Order: sequence, then structure tokens, then C-alpha cells
Amino acid sequence: MEKRSHMGGNGLKMRPMRRSPLLTWFTSVLVSSLLVGCGSDESEQPEVTGPKPFKVMTYNVLCSFCKGDEYDAWDDRKPYFKDIFARHDADLYGLQELAFGSEVDQMLELVD
Repeated sequence: MEKRSHMGGNGLKMRPMRRSPLLTWFTSVLVSSLLVGCGSDESEQPEVTGPKPFKVMTYNVLCSFCKGDEYDAWDDRKPYFKDIFARHDADLYGLQELAFGSEVDQMLELVD
């Protein structure tokens, strides 16, 4: 029986494709490794650890040195600051509008 070449749509002779043994081996190894990797049990997975979460709070104390009738006096506001800090119980505080080191010390006394 005589082998015949097939003519493609563009008139060129087409040869039958032969599979490369290396390509077949590589494909089977790749598919096998993907299947093995997808089949693992969750209990075998290592526990993921990372940084411990922490709570950050930023607060504007509103100008301790401002004078006038526009703002409550600094000493009148300090008890409210203590309440706010206690309710939010942050690990890290960022305070704005503190002008003097003594004010920072006063705020540190308010945080438990």
C-alpha cells in the first residue's frame, strides 16, 4: 500500500506530526507534579506566622498654648484625653499639636 501525502488548504504537502519523546516526558512530569502539589492535606500545611498586629491611634490635642475663649483650657481637656486613650487602648499613639516637652510628659502620664 502506498503512503500518500495530504495537501493542505494552501497546496503545501503536510507530513504527519511525530511526538518528541522528550516533550512527552516533560509534559507528563509537569502534569504529575501539579497534581501531586494540588492534592496535599490542609493539616500538612505549615502554620503561617508573621508580625503580630498592633493598634495605632493618632489624635490632635488641639493647641495647648492657644489663648482665648475659643478653646477649653488645657487642664480642663486632659481628663478627656485620658478617657479617649483608655477607650481606644492603642499600642502606638501619634499626637499632634504638642508644642513643649512637658506636654509630651503629661500625655505619657495619661496612657496606661
